[in-house]
Amino acid sequence: MAKIPHSNKSRALAELRTLGEEYLLKTGDSALSTERSALSLSPDEILRLVHELEVHQVELEIQQEELGRSRLELEDSLSLYTDLYDFAPTGYLTLARDSKIHQANLTATKLLGVDRPRLLGLHFKQFIVPEDYRVVDALLETVFTKRVHGSCEVRLPASAFKPSGVHSQHTIRTLHLDAAVSDATHACMVTLSDITDQKVAEEGLRKSERNFRSIVEQITEVVYVANSKGILTFVSPLMESVFGYNADEVIGHSFTDYMVEEEIPEALQVFNNTLLHQEKNLVYEFKFKKKNGSVFYGEVHFQYYEDQALSGMIGLIRDMSERKRQEGIRQEYDQ
Repeated sequence: MAKIPHSNKSRALAELRTLGEEYLLKTGDSALSTERSALSLSPDEILRLVHELEVHQVELEIQQEELGRSRLELEDSLSLYTDLYDFAPTGYLTLARDSKIHQANLTATKLLGVDRPRLLGLHFKQFIVPEDYRVVDALLETVFTKRVHGSCEVRLPASAFKPSGVHSQHTIRTLHLDAAVSDATHACMVTLSDITDQKVAEEGLRKSERNFRSIVEQITEVVYVANSKGILTFVSPLMESVFGYNADEVIGHSFTDYMVEEEIPEALQVFNNTLLHQEKNLVYEFKFKKKNGSVFYGEVHFQYYEDQALSGMIGLIRDMSERKRQEGIRQEYDQ
C-alpha cells in the first residue's frame, strides 16, 4: 500500500476530528460527550488509529476477494453436480409416499417420455402397467416405513407416452428400480435402469435352453457339455440310465472322473487338442466307470464350441457294450 503524505494525513485527521465532534453534538449523547472530554488524543495516536483503519480496510477487501472466489468455486461445483445429475446414464427420481414425482433428471424424463416441467407433480404409477401398481406401493411402503433399501422391476407400455430419445421395438419395456429414503429430505430417492434388452435376452436364452433340452432328450446317446477346464456343465437325462448317475451328481465335476484311470491321459490330450485347434467331429473310444463300479466301452464324440465369451466342448457318449460283445462273439467264432 502506498504511503500517505504527512500533509494529506494532517488534513484527513482534522476532517475526521471535525466530523466526530459534529456527530457528538448532533446525537447529544451524554456518555459520548463525557468520553469526548476525557479523550485527548495526540497526533501520533490519531495517526496510529488511521493506520489501523487502513489495515482493517485492506483485510475487508481481501475477505471480499476470497468470498468472491469461493462463490465462483461453489457455482462451478453446482454446475458440475447438475451436469452429472442430469446427464447420468441412470434415471433419477425423487418420489413422495404416494409416488408423486418431485424431482427428475433428464435421463428419467427420456425414459418416461415426458418433459421435466410436465413430469413434476405427476404420479410415477401412471406410467406403468396397472398390474405393477402393487409392486410400486410395496416398494414405497418398505422404504418409507422400514427405512431400508428396496428394489423391484416394473413394466411400462412403450406406446403410452412415446418416450423421447428412447428407441425400442418392444411393446413393453422393463425398468429396474432401486429406492431409499433420504434422512435429510425424507423423500424417496429412486434410480431407474432400462433392462428391457436384458430381459428379452434372458427370455431368448431360456427359450433356447428349452429347445436344446427338448432335442437332447430325444437323442439315444448321452449328450454332455464341458467348459474349457473340462468341468461338466450339462448332461442329458440318459446319463442316469447309462452311467447310473443323475445330472445333479455329475454337473460340476470333471469329465475324467467317470473314466478308468489308464484312459485319462489320452482323454485329456484329446480334450486339450480339441480346444487348442478348435476341432470338430472327433470320435474316440474310451473305457468309462459306472456308478456300480462296472466298466464299459463308450464311443465319444468331441466337438469344440464357443458361445460369446464361453468356450468348451460338446459331444455325445454312446454305450458300445453290446457292439463289443458281438465283436467278441465273432472273434471266438472265427477262431
